[in-house]
Formats: sequence, structure tokens, C-alpha cells
Amino acid sequence: MADTPTDASDSPVPSVAVGDILPRLDRGEGVLLLDVRNEEEYETWKVEARRPVETVHVPYFDFIEDAEAALARVPRGREVVVLCAQGGSSEMVAGMLQEAGVPAANVEGGMIAYGVYLEPVSVPLAAAEAARFELWQVNRRGKACLSYVLVSGGEAVLDIKLEPAKKETAISMAEALDARGRAILYGIHFDSNSAVPRPESAATLQQILALLRSRPVLGLVVEGHTDSQNTEEFNQKLSENRAKAVVEWLVKKGIAADRLRPVGYGESRPVADNRTAEGRQKNRRVEVEIIGSRK
Repeated sequence: MADTPTDASDSPVPSVAVGDILPRLDRGEGVLLLDVRNEEEYETWKVEARRPVETVHVPYFDFIEDAEAALARVPRGREVVVLCAQGGSSEMVAGMLQEAGVPAANVEGGMIAYGVYLEPVSVPLAAAEAARFELWQVNRRGKACLSYVLVSGGEAVLDIKLEPAKKETAISMAEALDARGRAILYGIHFDSNSAVPRPESAATLQQILALLRSRPVLGLVVEGHTDSQNTEEFNQKLSENRAKAVVEWLVKKGIAADRLRPVGYGESRPVADNRTAEGRQKNRRVEVEIIGSRK
């Protein structure tokens, strides 16, 4: 019987959890991080540690198109850990590296796991306080936010999460679309009664563009929503024009028009109370939905 080439699936590929690799990166142990995500995702969000992280970026599709050339771009004589968005593509690349004689491990769960990883840190207390309670800082390092937990008498109290304004990224949009079929976006802003995106909207628009480029078969319904400050008829037309403006921006950047469908819902689908300023702000939004996902 003829020999067949060894496949990565024929032998287990070593894996490492985010909680195990981050301390090593913090200590600067010389681990080489090979990131195989596409260009847009890589530029948007990267693994950070308390010391500089030595990273080599070789997209996964480079290994598919020309494995030999892609493997040649990975330094030899180093311990390599391979990272992708969710841990699937990186597992395959880690297997290819092993076959080539390069010690490699796969980061379990990829950047998704990095984004949800929680690191507990004990907060030093004075002796009198330490006798009464413990205080823990819980760091969500991948999202640059933290919470505090106070423990006393076998019970715990979670403090309010201290988190910066949420940054809408291609990754966060992809997570929402994969989980719910839609993503709510608050980073696209318009002047009152206008359908022209304000300059600060460019960051979120660029992330939608990155998402569509990274998923060439993805089609999106782009929805415009308003508050109830004007008449229903006016708000309906305004929401339609805002959705069209987003689609036009994406089409100008090279996205095929048949992948996008602008829809306006006016004030008909509020997510908060229009009687308050905070509620009206939440209702003025853009949502994107996978075409055909609504039941």
C-alpha cells in the first residue's frame, strides 16, 4: 500500500491556552507569535503584553496558495505559537510547521479567546483591611477593561465595570453576526436631519469594509433607524437615505452593490425610550444584518 502524505489531522497539534501564553509573553520569554489572520483583522486588533510581543504576520491563505514560500517566512530555531481569529486556521498552520520540523503550537480559541480572557489580580491591602476582606482586580486584557471583586465572608460583590467606549471593529461585528445574525453600530454619526456621514464615522465604516473584504460571500442588509423627534414620514425617509449613504460609501470602496441592501425603518423599531435624551441617542443607529437571516 502506497504511503500517503502526513496530514495535520493525523497527529495531535499541541495547543496552548491564552491564559498560559500571556504570562510568558509578559515575561519576554522569546516566544514567537505567528499571526495568520488576514491583513485587515491583523491591523485592527493585536495581542499585547507587558513586554513587546515579537510577531510575524503571514496570512493563512498564503500557506494555502504557496506553502513552501509561506513556511520560509517563519524564522527557524524559535518556539512558535500560531494565532488566528478562532483557532481553526492556526491549528492547520501549526501542523504544517511541525511537518516542516518547526516546533509550533496552536492558540486555543484564537483572538476570540483573547478577547474574553479574564486575568485575576490580587490587590494588596493594609493588614486591618486584609483581615476583613479580599479585593481582586479582574482584567479583560484583550478589550482593555477591568472590574473589581470584593470577597468577604464567603460572598462576593462585583463592582461596576470600568470600560472605555466600545470600539466597533471587524472582529466585534463578525462575532455579533455569527451569534445573532446582526450587529448594532453606534459609530456612524450624522448631523441632525442629515444623511451625510460625519467625518468621525470613517473608523466604523472602514471596519465594515474590512469585514466584507475578509468574507467575500457575505451579504448585508444595512438598516437605518431614527428617534421620534420628527414626523413618522420624515423619519422613514431620513432612515432610508442614511442606509443608502452607508451602502454608497462601501460601493465606492469596491464592494459589489449586489452584496448590500439598504433599508430604512424610521422610528418604528426603537431599542430604548424616546422620551429621554439617552434613549433617543440609542435609537439613532445603523444596524447590519446578514441577508436572509431574519426569520
